[in-house]
Amino acid sequence: MLLYSRTTLTPEQPKLTADGGGHTDTDEGILMAIIRTRSHQGDNLIEYPKISAAWAVDEDISRLLKSLPNWAVISQWSPMVYNAGEATPGAALHLNESEQDVRQRTQRESDILIGNLGTQKQIQRVELITDMEHVKSLVCMHESLQWFASNMRTMINALPPKAKELMKCRIQIKTTNMDGSEQVVEQLLSEALEDRLSTLEAMSETCLLMLHLEIRVHCFYHLLPLIRSRNSLAQEEQDREVVEFGKDIGQFHHTLAMYMVPNKLKYLFDGLGHLCASIFIHSSQYINKLMENDRKRMCRNIYTVQKCLSQLSGRPETEMNRAQTFFKLVNLDTFDQIFALVKESGETYTHLEYTYLLSLAVRSHPTLSSQPGALESMLSQLRDSLAR
Repeated sequence: MLLYSRTTLTPEQPKLTADGGGHTDTDEGILMAIIRTRSHQGDNLIEYPKISAAWAVDEDISRLLKSLPNWAVISQWSPMVYNAGEATPGAALHLNESEQDVRQRTQRESDILIGNLGTQKQIQRVELITDMEHVKSLVCMHESLQWFASNMRTMINALPPKAKELMKCRIQIKTTNMDGSEQVVEQLLSEALEDRLSTLEAMSETCLLMLHLEIRVHCFYHLLPLIRSRNSLAQEEQDREVVEFGKDIGQFHHTLAMYMVPNKLKYLFDGLGHLCASIFIHSSQYINKLMENDRKRMCRNIYTVQKCLSQLSGRPETEMNRAQTFFKLVNLDTFDQIFALVKESGETYTHLEYTYLLSLAVRSHPTLSSQPGALESMLSQLRDSLAR
């Protein structure tokens, strides 16, 4: 990590010199090669940053995501501890959480993603990480950096008192600034080591957060385009986006499962059912009118996504039932069932989702769609029902 050039150590001159680059610079170089795509357009070099990377390295966004329950759980898990050649998780994970527990842990994060990525007209493929070799690099960087930093701390803590006293010597560290100029600073060896280890741990966390976000960006990339107007497909035919979604998410799971322990893999894929259901529901605001064939197509797509996620998680992914019920309620002859659902279980959907439901139902109704004030009347009844 640090390349030392040792001078003569005496009581009068307890100094070392060190190069501040080394391990950290190499890792940053690998990371930068992954998170940016460059292409030439004429004489111009266009750079396309990855959405997951932009979020993961943004201090405000990453701080917000790390303040949520989902990250709080993963941060409590210690890295892999290698003992006598056997790898065992440093902390156990409740792998048998109920779907309700998973939803409570991941819902706030899904809401944040919906509020940001759900408003984009279309996510470009160049904004995704599609090379599985890059995915492997990210997961291996996360695991190796976390393992290295953890074991370095263990080794330092196990040093005898005399060795720890020697670490209080001052060293000169040569660093390179953004403009290419070099700078030499003095620092205690113990503090310099702590700074470098903290940097590597932060980089490890960034890799894990990127992977977590990348999977979710892929969900938006595949599922948002389903709202586009198109001719009705044959009854048994699946939309291309849904088929590609299954292949894509399955490939991610297969690749990551080769390198990650179950608790971290669970962190990466937990909550996708709620997120995908929310994407379908959120997208309904862009549908002008939902005909019966459109409803069947949407329900068929939702079922396909649910089946895919269930195969990966080993759970029924009942959160997807919310999306199924949502589109089934749209084509009712009366609105009584919608308001009955609100009275019986108001928490099934958020207030905004109920608004989307009523708005689409009115737009799709043969008479109410052209009746002035119809939507306002329905929304007023909704507010009354939710207030009770």
